[in-house]
Amino acid sequence: MPSFLDRLGVRVLLTILVFLAALGLATAGLVTAGFRRAQASAVERSTEGLESQGAQSLLQMARHEAQLGDALLGQAASLGRLAAGSLVEANAGGALPDCDPAAPRAGGTAVYAPAGADPCSSAALEAILPSLVRSAPQVTAAYYLSPDGLLRAYPAPESRPPGTEPGEAPFFLLAAPAANPGRETVWVEGRPEEPGLLASTPVYDGEEFRGVIAVEVSLGEVAAQLEGLGPTAGGYAFLVRGDGRLAAAPPAALADLAGSEDGETGALAADLGLEGSPHPGIVRAWRAMSAGASGLEQMELGGRQVFMAYAPLPTLGWSLGIVAPVDEMTAEAGNVAEAIGRDATSTIYGTLLLMGAFFLVALALTAILSRAELTRPIEMLSAATRAVAAGDLRVRLPASDRDELGMLAGSFNEMTARLAEASERLAEKEEQYRSIVEATSDGLTILD
Repeated sequence: MPSFLDRLGVRVLLTILVFLAALGLATAGLVTAGFRRAQASAVERSTEGLESQGAQSLLQMARHEAQLGDALLGQAASLGRLAAGSLVEANAGGALPDCDPAAPRAGGTAVYAPAGADPCSSAALEAILPSLVRSAPQVTAAYYLSPDGLLRAYPAPESRPPGTEPGEAPFFLLAAPAANPGRETVWVEGRPEEPGLLASTPVYDGEEFRGVIAVEVSLGEVAAQLEGLGPTAGGYAFLVRGDGRLAAAPPAALADLAGSEDGETGALAADLGLEGSPHPGIVRAWRAMSAGASGLEQMELGGRQVFMAYAPLPTLGWSLGIVAPVDEMTAEAGNVAEAIGRDATSTIYGTLLLMGAFFLVALALTAILSRAELTRPIEMLSAATRAVAAGDLRVRLPASDRDELGMLAGSFNEMTARLAEASERLAEKEEQYRSIVEATSDGLTILD
């Protein structure tokens, strides 16, 4: 009797099991590798998509904020032109308020009138200048300076500010007829100790030059607004003058943009310029800014890849720039990767479970079929062979199948039938010989 492992049915079943196991492992490996490649590809495309979308969003943000900033500057310039027109109309009407410079100023406007100056010609500004400052949050002060040196200022300073005489005040000289024959509103930067932008509008009564009205926008306020423009935690915004010098930037931007370690919190860096930056990407961006263009650059700043979007402020000839680290712009890709990973893992487990169930069913069906179609007929043939060897020539095998085992069973049945016939003939002859021997009384001689 063969041992368990020597049985043909067991060895066939084990062979099928090993084959199915190898096939299952190979299929599982291919499925898992395919899912992982799909996951990596999806994450890569997601990152690229977020990067592209983030870059375009950053550029749109720069353009929008530049348009908004330019509109606010344009509003300040419009207020100056409105005040100039109101002053001329008030003087033309002839009804002037009290113009005594020594009288208390109810509106909070300071008047500094040198000897020989005419305070009455600008008395209407007593009410106009405060309204200018109150009408726009970006406006911090308003001034009027006449050719004869009369200065009106709101809010009222404690004393006349230095550098506000007609012959030395930049906002007056650049807007006066000699430098500004076109009578345009001219933007002038304020004093270094009080950084600001002055929209200087000349006042003309017909052809007579009556002075300059300057509406001031604080660069400090602009810098404070820039700090809120950072699109990400590590991002920031900055303003660049037409000559490439930084006009306003948060402290974190100074080292990146111009290689400065200046940590001043006022975020003003008048001596820092982009044109001489050691970063080629910044130089390229500056060249585009100087041409009044908007665009986007990707570069390395501070050891990180960043996007820099920029857009012009046509009113000043300046540009607004916004910087955002690429990894922060694409941070959402990490969440997408985790979600894809969870879905892929769940899908892989589900697929492997289904494959395992399929292979188990296949193994069971294979075992049943191999038992019915292979091992059982062989076992029957083996048992029949042993019966024939024991002398049972009546044993027969079912031979209904047309395959090799069916043909073998038929041949076996034919062989046993012939053996049975031969055995019967032999038995008959033996019986005949026995009868002859028993019937004779003479001796018998057997010849070979």
